[in-house]
Amino acid sequence: MPDRIRVRIRFSKSGMFAYVGHLDMMRYFQKAVRRAEIPIAYSNGFHPHQIMSFALPLGMGITSSGEYMDIELKEDMEPALIKTKLDECMAKGVGIISAGYVAPNAKKSMAAVEAASYRIGVFTKNDDFDISLLEDGIRRFYLDQNEIIVVKKTKKSENEIDLKKLIYELEISGESVEMLISSGSQNNIKPEFVMENLMSFMGLDTENFRLGIHRNDMYYKGEDGCFHSMSECG
Repeated sequence: MPDRIRVRIRFSKSGMFAYVGHLDMMRYFQKAVRRAEIPIAYSNGFHPHQIMSFALPLGMGITSSGEYMDIELKEDMEPALIKTKLDECMAKGVGIISAGYVAPNAKKSMAAVEAASYRIGVFTKNDDFDISLLEDGIRRFYLDQNEIIVVKKTKKSENEIDLKKLIYELEISGESVEMLISSGSQNNIKPEFVMENLMSFMGLDTENFRLGIHRNDMYYKGEDGCFHSMSECG
């Protein structure tokens, strides 16, 4: 085994933890790793810190069953034991789903993410929205159009993009909208952005709706050109 071993941990966020920001989640896990007595490696220098990195940060108020954190170990510990010991230190609302060794040549989780899947509930103030009404809208918006030119705004600029190229799947499943979209350090789009443009296309006033967003998983693109769950550890 190399001097330092990288382990990828998949975890979930629900309940009040959906409103805990990224930096606070980092601090939470730093304390949990210490309590669990996991032999994490530390950086060099005057202010050493745990070598820990997270994949794509989750937006405020969004729940997830597909969050990822990479840690480096200074000595070996079986991933199954890491999962058990860390899960014992979790408060209600955070659960450790899996842990596994990362291939030596694999990108860090934050750099590897290229797509993410979401499940979205659509609600009105009376919680009486019929999700099936979006089915025809999705067909006309996503399936029938060759391109979807929209304006994407950032803090520094506004750019026209073809949203069609960044949506890999968009459909109704049961009582929710399911989507697989481009995510990560490049060509990142948010599920709210997709829904806002879909509903605007349909002539619906987004101010009258509330979205319940859940991230199912995050994915990297393998050598076969297909998306694979980040839990496969690349």
